[in-house]
Amino acid sequence: GRGGAGRRGRPAPGAMKPGAANGAASPSNSSPELMELLSVADALLGSPAADGYSADQKQAIVAFSMRLHDPRLGEVLGRLHQLAILAWGSGCKSVEPALHKTLAVLLDVRIGAADSLGGAVLWRLAR
Repeated sequence: GRGGAGRRGRPAPGAMKPGAANGAASPSNSSPELMELLSVADALLGSPAADGYSADQKQAIVAFSMRLHDPRLGEVLGRLHQLAILAWGSGCKSVEPALHKTLAVLLDVRIGAADSLGGAVLWRLAR
């Protein structure tokens, strides 16, 4: 056989779906990369990291957790976009919290007790 390859060496449809190596992906699966990113964002949004690191340092930590060699914002946002697309495609349930929290870190948003995370991020983007 062709080992899952389609015409011209491209993978056959479905051959590269997340979870293909260790069973079919189910809608309840979570992306390991997004879960790691969510953990990093949680740590950076909490005390003492929220006040202990500069915005540039937080951005570099997020880039490092994404295994990026270039910590520039465009690179981080591009990788975040790729992770979100892959996770949404596999039915991952943790996409929105990871996106909101990572954007909050990158925007250096301080979340008050009454604020929602998504609302705080949107408000900061609108400003």
